[in-house]
Parts: sequence; C-alpha cells; structure tokens
Amino acid sequence: MVANLSYDTVAKVVDSFEALRRIENYNEKAGVLIFKKFFSVEPRAIKVFSFGRSIDSYSEDLLRNRQVIEHGKHYVKMVDRAIDLLGPDIELLTEIFLELGKQHERFGVLPEFYPPMGQALLSALSELLGDKFTEPVRAAWVKCYQALADDMIRATQLKE
Repeated sequence: MVANLSYDTVAKVVDSFEALRRIENYNEKAGVLIFKKFFSVEPRAIKVFSFGRSIDSYSEDLLRNRQVIEHGKHYVKMVDRAIDLLGPDIELLTEIFLELGKQHERFGVLPEFYPPMGQALLSALSELLGDKFTEPVRAAWVKCYQALADDMIRATQLKE
C-alpha cells in the first residue's frame, strides 16, 4: 500500500522525477521509451490499446504513431501527478489508484501486465537519468511502483 512508503523512499522518487522534469520534452521522451520497452517485454499488452490493432509492437512505426506518443505522454503525466500526491495527500493517492485499477481492468489490463510495465518504467528512468539513477534511487522506485501497482491490482480483487 502506497501509504506505507517511508519518507526516504518518497524523497528519492520525488527528487529523481524532478531531475527527469528538467529534460526537454521529458513526458514525450519518457512516455514513448516506456511503451517501447513495455511492448517489447509484454507484446500481448498492445492489443489492450486502440492503436494496438493496427500496429506491430516490434515495428519502428510504433515510436512515431501519434496515439502511442499521446498515450505515453498521458502515462508520464499520470506518474507526475501521483508523485505530486506522495506527500501530504498520500491517502488520497491510494483511493485514486484503486479507482484507476478498476478502470484499467475494464479496459482489459491484466494483473500480469503491471510487473513488465514497472520494468519498462525503471529501464526508461535509468536510460534518461543516467548516473542520477543510482541503486538507492532505483530501490526507492521499485518500492513506490510496487505499492501503486499493488493498489491497482487490489482494486480488481475488491467486489462492490
């Protein structure tokens, strides 16, 4: 659960994301890179997206597809908002991610898609942040992503 994250973990995630924000056009660069990596690890997931019916997950066209670019930017904005809520609004963040998990389930996102998305996020952060993405920062991101993903997966197991 995201509310159980330590101050140190949150600080490392917030500080490293602030470094990412300093990269020009960071949301598009990170978003496209994340989805490129995600689809290479979990090609079944592309079928969940409306653009997935017309494009090959291994194609370079994927990286130039306007829908992929926009969805990648949207994903990074969602991560950005989540990070902004890691401080005083952390309980609200859990509620938001529970609802987001239900929404993603309706779209066809499977629980087994969350670990490869986490791998893709970490890999993209490492590539974009370089030596700023130290092992302690990576460990903080693993804890944070896992907590958020656990909330989303937990939402699919809750019956209303």
